[in-house]
Amino acid sequence: MKQVLKYVRPVMAVGMCVIMSTAFTSCKDDDDSEPESESIIGTWRTDVTGGEGSETYDQYIFSLGSYDVEKWRNGKRFYHADGSYTLTDTRLLLYPEGDNDDFYYYTLKGNLMTLQSIDYPNNDPIILRKVK
Repeated sequence: MKQVLKYVRPVMAVGMCVIMSTAFTSCKDDDDSEPESESIIGTWRTDVTGGEGSETYDQYIFSLGSYDVEKWRNGKRFYHADGSYTLTDTRLLLYPEGDNDDFYYYTLKGNLMTLQSIDYPNNDPIILRKVK
């Protein structure tokens, strides 16, 4: 009996180590939340130009399924729109309240988002930086 236990105990110990190592391992694919750096949710701004009191920039605030856009010039907001949006693999579709829809191709790289108009492909792309 002692000789059987002499061989069974190490095998059981190795078996427990194997079971414990796989029981506490998780995969990145199991995480349902989107990584912060690749999420559209947050506050995005174009680069600020102008000095104090004359700042000019666009600000996009995305929450789950809705957004706000503000355009600032000379330190004052001159444009505001809000509405809903839809994301596909490569497209951001904005549906502002009481205004024409805006459709963009978008890319996310870290905390930079690039929007290229689908309707006006010759327009310069909008480059936004995540600030919050």
